[in-house]
Amino acid sequence: MIVHGAPGLPSALPVDRPVTAETLFGDYLELQQPATRGQISAIATTIACPPERKEAERLAQEDVYAAEILARRVTLLDLLERFASADMALGTFIAALPPMRARQYSIASSPLVDPNRCALTVSVLQAPALGGDRLHQGVASTFLARLKEGDTLGVAVRQSQAGFHLPANPLTPVIMVCAGSGIAPFRGFLQERAVRKAAGELLGPALLFFGVRDPDGDFLYREELEGWQDTDVVSLRMAFSATGQDGIVHVQDAIWRDREEIAGLFRAGARILLCGDGEHMAPAVREVFIRIYEAETDASHVEALAWAERIEREGVRYVADIYA
Repeated sequence: MIVHGAPGLPSALPVDRPVTAETLFGDYLELQQPATRGQISAIATTIACPPERKEAERLAQEDVYAAEILARRVTLLDLLERFASADMALGTFIAALPPMRARQYSIASSPLVDPNRCALTVSVLQAPALGGDRLHQGVASTFLARLKEGDTLGVAVRQSQAGFHLPANPLTPVIMVCAGSGIAPFRGFLQERAVRKAAGELLGPALLFFGVRDPDGDFLYREELEGWQDTDVVSLRMAFSATGQDGIVHVQDAIWRDREEIAGLFRAGARILLCGDGEHMAPAVREVFIRIYEAETDASHVEALAWAERIEREGVRYVADIYA
């Protein structure tokens, strides 16, 4: 296949040189991006079957689109497979797709342990697709899972956002919140604390609220974390969604349980760091911190919201590194 330069084609495409269709669609284009309302309307104009065209036009309506396309992550390809009478030209289809985005992962190790190596924590995504009868596979995680020892890949190391790091003063308390592979940056932070503690430095309190599904199945870095707890590098506060031990199902439940301790640490200058899902976990955690502020200060909900927005904007006391 040769992709010729044309108006509207993403500039990142391998223009005017032969590539296989597999390479083009697998390496250069985002096939799993939810379709836009404009794309759905464009598909509708190519549909010959009146009932199918009417259904496509219905999906482009704002309220229907949010519930049936965005929420279920229905892609442009899903829609073309659903509407068999649609006649979208291949070039039009390619031009409608965004270029493949770089996938970003937090480094899960500290250079104080080994400055020449960095670790990643990757959850391999394979689940039934919400928008079609197919298997949804993560682009980068599936690629990484298929690599063999000795294979090479291209990566770039970038700095995290300015406030997402341990406090400069090791005595400053730190409260870390994560779930699943969101443990990655905190593993690096705890490695750093372990090295500093072994060197004789005094450390402030560190709480890690960590949510996983099953304590016997996906408790990542369990031996390391429990070892660091035994040496007072961190205090683990676990939440197991599959078992709900002691009524603690999610990290926000554990945070609410320990609200008095958290409030005391925050008054002592603690930094709160959050890493994880930006759609469900991060908003729930934010809400429970707002509830704690209300309970501890007798503030109104409006005042607590203003406090949350202020500390988020300042980017020092409450810093979130979230992903979709």
